[in-house]
Amino acid sequence: MEQFTRDYFGMKFRLRFLDSYGDNFQIFFGSIMNLRYPGDFTQTRPWGSMGDYKCDGYLPSRRNYYQCYAPFNMSMSDTLAKLKDDFAGALPFQHQYFDRWFFVHNSHDGRLPTWLSFELQKLRNEHQHLTIGTIGYYELLEEALSLDIMYLVDLFGPLLTLQDFLSLEFKDIIPVLNHVSSLTIEDSDPVPVSPQKLQFNRLSDDVKEYLKHGMVKANFVKEYLDANPDKLLSSKVTAAFHSQYNLLKQQQLDPDGIFYGLRLFAQGQFTQEPKMEGAVLAVLAYLFEECDIFENPPILAI
Repeated sequence: MEQFTRDYFGMKFRLRFLDSYGDNFQIFFGSIMNLRYPGDFTQTRPWGSMGDYKCDGYLPSRRNYYQCYAPFNMSMSDTLAKLKDDFAGALPFQHQYFDRWFFVHNSHDGRLPTWLSFELQKLRNEHQHLTIGTIGYYELLEEALSLDIMYLVDLFGPLLTLQDFLSLEFKDIIPVLNHVSSLTIEDSDPVPVSPQKLQFNRLSDDVKEYLKHGMVKANFVKEYLDANPDKLLSSKVTAAFHSQYNLLKQQQLDPDGIFYGLRLFAQGQFTQEPKMEGAVLAVLAYLFEECDIFENPPILAI
């Protein structure tokens, strides 16, 4: 898989992961595992009063038992109660069905709080005949990116290739710019861009690398805007994005969540096809470089 394709699907995975909670996360996890281990992995669901035996997925060839937990916010009391209840409920089936039990979570940065790590270690100490592990962002990303491209397309939609992106023409970006310019809410003044901006905004590596690819076409968008007879088009586009960025920031979203929101904002109601993906990426990269979205690092006094 070429790097551009890997970064593209890494970004798509990241945005899907960010937007998955509860049952949606369980279905997302199961979809990846079903494709990764066809004919082996089984995604389960509750069955009437019998429930689901505290099992959200089962991989018999490895005797793996999976339990998903993906709340919108992870509180200490609820999480510990869920962990203990799910593990205790699974134990009666371990001799017959599993040797390895996994706690599958949706922590956005892949990390778990110390108190949860300690609780998991306590379970390991008490049940040394079992392997007790966790699966989070990075483990699930590795499973996803191990899939053939045709399966990744099934999961995340059409593939934007490097050739598609480099072959963008003005006609491809016009619908995006016209759509966004019609949504102008307020004016914004351009600010010089810091070379540390990409690092400062704490975007994930997948989104960051994807955005770097987009910067190859940032000057292409600028060229179109500079040559456009409508001399207000550029200011309308930047003002609309700046305003939308502020709205998303007020929702206290993390940087990747903001990127996801801006991407949806730019895409509008257009169909999700490769050239449209490329046009949106080019426009976002241009605006990032022009400092109309995301933050500049503070200027240190000398």
